[in-house]
Amino acid sequence: MKNIELLGLGINDKILEFTRKRADERKRSLEHYIKALNKYFSSSNFEERNRGSRFPLKMPALLSVEELIDWKNKKDNYNNPEPLLSKIDVVKYIAENFSGDPESERKSKSVNREFLEELKKEYGFLFENNENKKPSFYEAIDAVKNSGGIAVVAHPGLSKGYKNGMIKEWEKDEDNWFSSSEKALTPLKFIEDLKKHGLDGVELYLYSGNDKPHADGQELINRYFSRLASKLGLITTLGSDCHGPKGSGPHMGKFGSDKIILEDIVDRYKCSKPKRVVPSK
Repeated sequence: MKNIELLGLGINDKILEFTRKRADERKRSLEHYIKALNKYFSSSNFEERNRGSRFPLKMPALLSVEELIDWKNKKDNYNNPEPLLSKIDVVKYIAENFSGDPESERKSKSVNREFLEELKKEYGFLFENNENKKPSFYEAIDAVKNSGGIAVVAHPGLSKGYKNGMIKEWEKDEDNWFSSSEKALTPLKFIEDLKKHGLDGVELYLYSGNDKPHADGQELINRYFSRLASKLGLITTLGSDCHGPKGSGPHMGKFGSDKIILEDIVDRYKCSKPKRVVPSK
């Protein structure tokens, strides 16, 4: 059972309400970004602000949400009417279309993360006062469970939680894993809390696919989370990091294992009697 991926096992159409809501929220976010960018382009002091910018723009033009969506779909090489565009995607669009600077365009297209983060800071006003929020982990788990699915936390070694103080415990000696102080925020505490709210599993992930900072540590990170899952009685799944047929990114089946995990997943699914989960407060 090597190189197998399961998508949507047991999921029924109850999930559509959740995904439709997320799609609408993504569209509203794009509308917010475009409105803020157009307001900046058409402001009376644009030229003055632009001259003083670290990354001045050339030949800006008023935009529509449809243009931004079309750009994203061409990048990804497939059509999605409500694509997910991160803040980094938005500033990439700006750099590639309005910078007028070949070096900035090159850094953007090569996904120079440091450059893009600086660009995001420079144009941070685009992202202010955006009221659309992502669902919480609890809400996402509830949606999956209420739809008959198995809830798995994605790429746990890649999380904003680490920027907010969560410890990368796999960087310790292996003998000291899961032995941090009570006050320390660790992946174990984080995932243990999610388990209390219905989490079924942890994803072992192809970090070398698109996550360069963690690529070299992929084996160690996955060993850590495999042990963590075993400790908490959770299943493990394998994620290839496939985001569709874009560029030369990893394809489905790229990331496999000699260990047979399919039986664990199917057993968990069969043992999970569909029942309504009370939404978390």
